Amino acid sequence: MKKLIIFYFLIINCFCFAQENLSKKLFNDFDRIAWDFFKDQLNEYIYTDDGFTKNIYHYLYNNKGPYYELILTKDDKDEKYIALLPDNEEFFLVYANDSNQPIHNSFFSKNALLYITDCIYKASSCLKENNSEYNAGNLGNTDLYKPWVEGKKGSGIGEKIEIFSSKNISSLVISNGFVSRNSATYYNNNRVKKLKISDKQNPKNFMEIVLPDNAIPLEYKLNFCSKELQLEILEIYKGSKYDDTCINFILCK
Repeated sequence: MKKLIIFYFLIINCFCFAQENLSKKLFNDFDRIAWDFFKDQLNEYIYTDDGFTKNIYHYLYNNKGPYYELILTKDDKDEKYIALLPDNEEFFLVYANDSNQPIHNSFFSKNALLYITDCIYKASSCLKENNSEYNAGNLGNTDLYKPWVEGKKGSGIGEKIEIFSSKNISSLVISNGFVSRNSATYYNNNRVKKLKISDKQNPKNFMEIVLPDNAIPLEYKLNFCSKELQLEILEIYKGSKYDDTCINFILCK
């Protein structure tokens, strides 16, 4: 019995260690804010070195098109946040006005150990504009204003992304478009409509997926597993101002 208790303790500690280290790779600072949502109120837990404090607020959502606006009422004042809010809260991300990094995330909850954070991303092109380069490495980054943007002349159809991992990939979590605090930026640029996902180790394995025209993260389970993937843009949603196709992020499981 004693050995079982020690084994259980080691497993729990390894899980917590892995969860924190995974979070630090995707997010620059380990979460210090946690939110529990109920029908008409939100419980906020703020963690400090001395423990945590709990606050209760009323909230509501506004649909902004590519994402939601979360509005918290604090001391009779409204605080607004960008919220990438899917039906499944596993991929729920929230951004405050003073940081481009998510202040709240649920990526590392029940499936913390399933995420692959050592992926290498490559692309057939990327956009270089002024002092910014929207390269393929941005696909592993969940910050605002950091999408991958193709750089070839035209709409981006036929452009390819390659993902390499030391572990087998069985699912992709994709957020579409260019996400910023101005929702118009999303619609000004092209977004991906249809992707072909192929196994580079065995090209006979492939599938095609259709992405919705919003930035909400969705999981796409592959019908094969591979350590090397190729994604090809087959169709796009046309931007109203620019002819550049953008993807917010692609995370691997």
